[in-house]
Amino acid sequence: MRRQLAIFVTALAVCLSLGAQTPKLTAIRAGKLIDMKSDQPIANALILIEGSKIVAVNAGGTPPPGADLIDLSHATVLPGFTDAHTHILLQGDLTEQDYDDQLLKQSIPYRAILAARNARIALDHGFTSLRDLETEGAMYADVDVKKAIERGEVPGARIFASTRAMAPTGTYPLLGFSWELDLPHGVQVVDGVENARLAVRQ
Repeated sequence: MRRQLAIFVTALAVCLSLGAQTPKLTAIRAGKLIDMKSDQPIANALILIEGSKIVAVNAGGTPPPGADLIDLSHATVLPGFTDAHTHILLQGDLTEQDYDDQLLKQSIPYRAILAARNARIALDHGFTSLRDLETEGAMYADVDVKKAIERGEVPGARIFASTRAMAPTGTYPLLGFSWELDLPHGVQVVDGVENARLAVRQ
């Protein structure tokens, strides 16, 4: 009896495992689809998504059995945008004072929270990918935000992170403060070959 129970439990676990591996099917009915290939939008398009991958796009058509249907028949659908130059760890249309305030008065964890918010705002505005060009003094917080999005902890656009930028002494803010003060740096200060090698290794 115990052996039969063990076989049943094993078989059930295998079945559940196989079921879990079956990608979810989603069908989107678009009133119009701009696919970036055709000269004209495709009317009454059916987009079939398996898991997170688009597997078919057809004019008309019927959703397959078991697919979740998203009805966008009164909307125009188009591919996600890519913003190829972002700084999600900076806020607003920066003045020099804004920049100083963010680096001097905001902690890196707080800036990371705002960056996650910025990635969500980008996604809500149709940007599905962001190329983020360095963290402006927030170390590797862009990688943490990227991981949180990839793991489904927070919603947001896909991030291609650059981490820290490099610049020689005296060429990048913060500037104009007393030389006696040990200030944060917007970039990683790199002077010469050995500093550059160290920065790359880090």
